Amino acid sequence: VGILEIRVTVTNTLSSVSDDFNVTVNLGPGTPTLEQPLLDQSANAGTPFVYVIPISSFAGSALTYTATLADGNPLPAWLTFTSATRTFTGTAAAGDVGILEIRVTVTNTLSSVSDDFNLTVNPAPVMPTVAQPLQDQSVDAGTPFVYVIPESSFSGAALVYTALLSNGSSLP
Repeated sequence: VGILEIRVTVTNTLSSVSDDFNVTVNLGPGTPTLEQPLLDQSANAGTPFVYVIPISSFAGSALTYTATLADGNPLPAWLTFTSATRTFTGTAAAGDVGILEIRVTVTNTLSSVSDDFNLTVNPAPVMPTVAQPLQDQSVDAGTPFVYVIPESSFSGAALVYTALLSNGSSLP
């Protein structure tokens, strides 16, 4: 791919003459090209991860897909790549939390092209639990009721509190 500068020289017994011309070598039809950069992905430790490379990401004919870490090392043992379906699958463990820089290379007999994306492995979500049971309360009829739930009552991450009657109805 590029421009070749060619000089043709013709001689006879009297003299010689030259002329130059350029040949521009273009990417041939079917040469792999990156059409849409791969988007960064995220996974949670302990949760199955699946990512299919969109068919529109690369163009070309008779493409073969491979995947490695961006530095050329193999993917970690927990993450597999199936070339035929362009699919990453796996379940990261707690010790795999972090960012993986992954390189996808698409090849055919003409050339190859690569693109990198980040796979961020997040810690496993923490399920909410009752850490200290709530104590029964009493109130006199006609008296305002205020109850502050102790912070130590529930544990977990990103907790959102709601209160309803035990049968699911709204509070009176």
